Amino acid sequence: MLVNTEENMARFRLLYQIPPSVSLTYCNSDDFPVINRDEILVPIMAIVEGGVRFPLHEFLIDFLQTVNATPSQISVNTFRIIMGVIAINRLLDVNLTIREVLAVYQYKCPGAKSNTLCHLVARNVNEKLVNGLPSTNKGFEKDYLRVGGIWFPGSSLCRSEFGHPGLTSRNTLH
Repeated sequence: MLVNTEENMARFRLLYQIPPSVSLTYCNSDDFPVINRDEILVPIMAIVEGGVRFPLHEFLIDFLQTVNATPSQISVNTFRIIMGVIAINRLLDVNLTIREVLAVYQYKCPGAKSNTLCHLVARNVNEKLVNGLPSTNKGFEKDYLRVGGIWFPGSSLCRSEFGHPGLTSRNTLH
């Protein structure tokens, strides 16, 4: 496990460039803690494979606010797509927006009885912004970090409470 001891957590923080102003505590999805309003739960794989860094990028926060989700509600592949778009914007000096991402991908949340996290699905399998994603994230949804401190830029926060996007907010995304 990447963060099961203080020494491993220190290595993890160094490797993924997590500033000291951000507090991290390991959590397992079988025993989620109650979190404070200024904290979030982030899948460890969102950092390791999804490219998430702290403070969270404003584009990622904008995406989470647009789809009305917490970081713990979305799949690792969704993080890969959003962080990939951030890289595209930076490397190609373009300004793809959340609206453009949602024109290429449909945001889907399964029913309450499903164990699947919310995810992005390409509207056309031949048109994607990020390619080469694993077809499944099975096995990566158990380990989370409780994140506190200064994990957000400026005053831009994302939700830390669970919920599903309302029908009216989903309709405005299309």
